[in-house]
Amino acid sequence: MKMIPLITLLIPLLSYSQINLTDSNLKVGDTIPPGISSTLFHPSDGEINISSLDKKLVILDFWAAWCSPCVAALPKLDSIQREFEGHIQIIPITYQRATDIRAIVAKAFKNRETILPMVIEDNTYRHLFPHRSLPHTVWLDREGRVLAITDGSEINGENIRLLLKAGMRKGGQS
Repeated sequence: MKMIPLITLLIPLLSYSQINLTDSNLKVGDTIPPGISSTLFHPSDGEINISSLDKKLVILDFWAAWCSPCVAALPKLDSIQREFEGHIQIIPITYQRATDIRAIVAKAFKNRETILPMVIEDNTYRHLFPHRSLPHTVWLDREGRVLAITDGSEINGENIRLLLKAGMRKGGQS
């Protein structure tokens, strides 16, 4: 998918809201249900509630330790998170346990610290956003509305800048 069609698709959705809590499979335009907590692997053990992330653009990146492109993308995602800190939140999500991914994550980051909050042992979000291939990416606006569902190649600085700029024109903060 090229960047221009993605942005063209997303701009009208910045002002569109459809709450659909009865379906388990969320689609573009649906709003993520509030109050879902997920287990964190990093930065510390605990939980994260994705629907309460302080009005940021949220990017959910579904991955697994056996997916080479997913693992290779983790440092890039960390760099993008650092570049747009305070405006976005990238959250890698896996169904795997900490014991299954600990060594993979350490190797991917060459034992340096990452700022990405990683969700592990996930069954909730993978049922909300079913997928057959990885990486699988879900973009959420500042209100938790699904903007797009893409592959990992769409996560780049240019797309994020365009979305943040489009959000400002619609009255959002950046």
